[in-house]
Amino acid sequence: MLLQIGTLLTSFLLTFLIVKYAHWHLHLSSDQEHGPQKLHSGSIPRIGGLSIYLSLLIAVITQSLFEKNPSNEYLIFFVCTIPCFVIGIREDITKKVGVKLRLVFTAISALIGIYFLDGLIYSVDLPILDDLLKMQWFGYLLTVFAITGISNAYNIIDGLNGLAGMVGIVSLLAIYYVAYLFGDNYILFLAQILIASILGFLLWNYPKGKIFLGDAGAYLIGFCSGFLSLLLVDRHAEISPWFALLVNFYPIFETLYSIFRRKISKNQDPTAPDAQHFHSLVYFWMKHRTPKSNDKDHKLPLWVKNAQASTILWVLPILCAIPAVLFFDNSFVLKSFTFLFAFTYILIYRFLITSNPSAVIAEVTSEA
Repeated sequence: MLLQIGTLLTSFLLTFLIVKYAHWHLHLSSDQEHGPQKLHSGSIPRIGGLSIYLSLLIAVITQSLFEKNPSNEYLIFFVCTIPCFVIGIREDITKKVGVKLRLVFTAISALIGIYFLDGLIYSVDLPILDDLLKMQWFGYLLTVFAITGISNAYNIIDGLNGLAGMVGIVSLLAIYYVAYLFGDNYILFLAQILIASILGFLLWNYPKGKIFLGDAGAYLIGFCSGFLSLLLVDRHAEISPWFALLVNFYPIFETLYSIFRRKISKNQDPTAPDAQHFHSLVYFWMKHRTPKSNDKDHKLPLWVKNAQASTILWVLPILCAIPAVLFFDNSFVLKSFTFLFAFTYILIYRFLITSNPSAVIAEVTSEA
């Protein structure tokens, strides 16, 4: 417990130092207010992932030094995160790294994890895919695709103060709980220090958004949540593979639906940024939910509506995590909740688009 508290405090202090440093060096790490996905004002440092990463490293090294029977498994997990983090922090600083290169480096992280920790998908409880998974090469391909996709998905939902960080914490709490039920100390420890590291950062990111995760932080959290959930399923046959899907399903489905509405529905580039993500629509809906006569409400700082919208959206990962931990061994029930979430998501999305098109859509277009 002391290590977890120390990790939280370390992350909090490191984030504070980064905020102060970036204040004088905004040209290295700032996120301007212009762009289709920007829901904030001013220049904000976007290298918050660095404090999470360094806190994780310090915790892993400390554990290895003071453990009675030292194991290199914790260090191996840290090594797995290096490629996806390095390419993410390079993008945060230079803003010149394309999506494809980021995905390639994240795939390398996944391959390292598969090779050294055996985090491979062997079954998905679907007849045709399970037959294909009997071929090892397909298992490698599907696992790399899944982990890379989840990592990128967290980057896509990282649009409001505290959103991606809290989604990661909720997912990791679900992973922690099931790992506790099975006495899996390895995953328990990693989930604990990751939660502590993210929470230390989150205290500066939410509600006012003093610092952002950036690509490095989003990819790091997504990779860790995705890989640990797959690893937990792989280490315990009683856990359904749909557990790993459901605890990460909100960012996954946000990505899939974004691809659908861009490429299939509008024939646009599926990787191009826009301001019609679910969290963006909730934010704009929040800005227009009160009568315009209420001048006091409309003069509130942007971060207030930003934080309010983010808090509402915390419900989504919670709705996924609760059935995931309650029915972790029942694929049928988990499948049912997965499809129910997807159906509900689409209904709410359509409501946000159609309920106030003159206000919401116009502002989405103007802010883009």
